Amino acid sequence: MVKGDLDIISEIPLICKVWTGQTVSTAQVQSADLLWYKEWGWTSRDRLQAYLLSCPAADLGRRKTKDPGLPNFVLPAGQRALAIVQDTCERPSNLLLLNEPEKERSEGLAVCLKGLSFPDKDISRDLAEWIEIQFALGVSRIVLYILDVHWRTRLVIKEYSRLYQQKLQVIPISLPGNLPNTPKLSLAG
Repeated sequence: MVKGDLDIISEIPLICKVWTGQTVSTAQVQSADLLWYKEWGWTSRDRLQAYLLSCPAADLGRRKTKDPGLPNFVLPAGQRALAIVQDTCERPSNLLLLNEPEKERSEGLAVCLKGLSFPDKDISRDLAEWIEIQFALGVSRIVLYILDVHWRTRLVIKEYSRLYQQKLQVIPISLPGNLPNTPKLSLAG
């Protein structure tokens, strides 16, 4: 997440660093796409904005060096990690472990529901109907992200979690940065 001007991300030179063991490859970030349509609102200068950063994979294999800026842990053999920095010598403040996709594993379709924030509105019936429809249409797994919901909605989620233990995952969330995690305050503005 980047806080600030909507177009500032394109003005900042960003670099992808990928570690494999103690070796690092670097490449200039090729594109930075805003993941939120301006038409949806919530785009003022004081809001955090999410971007999709693209690093050209072909460039990442070209320049390999020993890197003194590796974070304070050793990567397991075969594990790779990625960080976004502004300078190739900069010690990263972020690190994402990369996993190779498993080609043989396919478990069907998963649906993720955006963060639910309905502390005063009972959406239990609508949510129950939506969950039932998803499973009836062949969805294998549902992931619900929850900031705060009405107590009745929470009971419905608890019951469906019990009924569909392996198929329904509930993940509590919080807002990033200095955004308020008090439900009524997070809905303001």
